[in-house]
Amino acid sequence: MRSLLLSIACISVALLCGCADVVVTTQVGPDGSWTRRLEFRMDVKNPMGEEGNLGKIFDLPGGEGWTVKDAVDGKKKIFTAERSGKAGDAVVSGLLIKTKKGAVVLSTDASVREIAPGRFEYREVIKWKGKKPKDYLQPNPVQVAAAKSALPPGLADDAKIIEFIQAAQRKFLRRLLGPCDPMVPQLLMHPRLGMRRLKKMLAEDIILVLKDMFGDRIEEKLRAGISKKIVDLLEIEKTEEKAQPKSPGTPGEEGGAASEDEAEFVPLTFTLKVPGKIVAADGEIDRANGEVVWDFYAQSAELEDVILTATFESKP
Repeated sequence: MRSLLLSIACISVALLCGCADVVVTTQVGPDGSWTRRLEFRMDVKNPMGEEGNLGKIFDLPGGEGWTVKDAVDGKKKIFTAERSGKAGDAVVSGLLIKTKKGAVVLSTDASVREIAPGRFEYREVIKWKGKKPKDYLQPNPVQVAAAKSALPPGLADDAKIIEFIQAAQRKFLRRLLGPCDPMVPQLLMHPRLGMRRLKKMLAEDIILVLKDMFGDRIEEKLRAGISKKIVDLLEIEKTEEKAQPKSPGTPGEEGGAASEDEAEFVPLTFTLKVPGKIVAADGEIDRANGEVVWDFYAQSAELEDVILTATFESKP
């Protein structure tokens, strides 16, 4: 779990260093046409006096079909890119995040399609192209043994236990980094409240994992106790220590900036604006403004794709 726990430390450093953030807005017209606008923002200078450079973090969109603008607004550098398409055209993403070496580690695929007369589906898949953490691919043998002891005897072999631990890790990362309600800001600003909420929600998630993976082989009354043991196994309490901002250290070290093979932590906001009634969505629905919003960090996709979906009608 070391890399997951370091998520908090890295984000704390990003806050100190003046991190970049991105707002992606997709506006859909009544006929299914769309306009895609991306706004990349970064401090002109970080607290250490270093010049901000969006091009080091993103492969910024441009070229045919894009309208771009590079500006400075107060203490912020802002790069905007916009393009439009007709109904049925593939939605061009425009969001690519790079490592310090320039390798793309995150990309997205988006689509808007008519699924019934006057009814549309928006779908966006955020894909992580970088390496997955070693402690996810190969959990610590001590963790495997501890998880096995938390389950009823003979229920699962080591391969099944590893699958279970990985499922718990994915739930942990999503609760930390979103979407839609990432716990990181609360852990930074009010650690005790954030920790209590994080443990509660993660325990509920793991109960569902137990049910999905083992069904009636684990009695319902036993699942809560097992879930508590697994939450303790994830060493979640250590995230409270990681939640305190620290000065940047050596790249790649605990508390240090991202290494050359890693990407910076980037807060992302995806907004879908629709012309009519929102039927269903897995994001935060704002019916008054006719939009759906998803907030999360790029590294939320590190263990599995982040998928954003919404169904809406072309008329109110």
